[in-house]
Amino acid sequence: CGRGRFGELGSGDTFDRRSPMKVHVEVQQENQEGGRVVQVSAGAKHSMACTQGGDVYTWGGNMHGELGHGDNLPRYVPTLVASLREENDCHVLSVEAGTNHSLARTKKELFSWGVNLNGELGLGTESHAFRQRLEPMPVSELGSLNILDMSADSHSLVMTQGEETRGTAGRKGGGGCEGGNGGEEAKVENLRFWSFGRGSMGQLGLGPEIASAVFQPTECVLRSSSDHEDEDRVVENEEDESAWSAEDSSEEEESA
Repeated sequence: CGRGRFGELGSGDTFDRRSPMKVHVEVQQENQEGGRVVQVSAGAKHSMACTQGGDVYTWGGNMHGELGHGDNLPRYVPTLVASLREENDCHVLSVEAGTNHSLARTKKELFSWGVNLNGELGLGTESHAFRQRLEPMPVSELGSLNILDMSADSHSLVMTQGEETRGTAGRKGGGGCEGGNGGEEAKVENLRFWSFGRGSMGQLGLGPEIASAVFQPTECVLRSSSDHEDEDRVVENEEDESAWSAEDSSEEEESA
């Protein structure tokens, strides 16, 4: 339900709806069970759905190619994004609709398409020459990281999981080495967060020195509240020291 001016409700027309309505997805799979919709996402003017079989359907406004069909024509009913299945042989796990762009993730790959004015597609620094992509493109900068989740607005945020090797925790073993068992190693989960796209309001989390637009996935380090508290204490201590120094100086001047 809601605004339907651009066909984003998938009802086959451009009327607004004030109450929920059922959206029919015409499954293009032999296995009907694989065509069951398991996840949906809504952008500013377009909508997306992901099926159990790993297919992606999009509909609504398409001014920037956010539907991924290779053109800028709107779709008024859910339409299969054929290139993800036919050209890339992808089993998509989830989708995310940004303001005017789209994301789709498999276990090891992220695909993006639509508007790219601020680098929200994450296709690299050279991609600034392309204001839009009409079909899904792999975000190669993320390599083969395991993609766990993502979110999109006028920017994109991706959470990945990798493995890093560390010495096993334990008592000191032979030779005085930390980790015991003679240098035995363990695989530890490593969650990482990447952002790209528009950052003029600090939404990328990369710090004030970062440009207002970032065209490739850039890792952002999450900091706990205790880190900020420590910083505040340091600033307060510096201010206190400055105050004491100023008072000492004034006392010395009075004595003189």
